[in-house]
Amino acid sequence: MKTLSPTKARQNLTAVLDKVKRGEDIGILHNGTVYGLRVVAVYSQDQTTLTPVASDEAAPPWSEIMAPVFKAGRAARARGAKPDPNPILEERKRRR
Repeated sequence: MKTLSPTKARQNLTAVLDKVKRGEDIGILHNGTVYGLRVVAVYSQDQTTLTPVASDEAAPPWSEIMAPVFKAGRAARARGAKPDPNPILEERKRRR
C-alpha cells in the first residue's frame, strides 16, 4: 500500500482518487495511523427501496445544468425586468 501525507493527498486529490478507482491501495498517514481509501457504492433510501445514486456516467456539463436558469434570465431581461438584488452586494453598499 502506498501512503501519502494529508498535504500530498490534498495537492494531488484527483490523481489519487483516479488511482483508487483503478484498484490501487492508497492510504493517508495521519498522526501515526494509516487511513485506507477505497471506492464504495452510495445509496439513497426512499420509502421502499434502496436506489443507487453514484454511477460511472459522466455528469452533464455545467452549461446544460444551468440552461433553464440562463433562459429564464434572458427572457426576464427581454421583458425589461430588473435582476434580483444580490444580497452580498447590497451588504457591501450598506457598509460603505
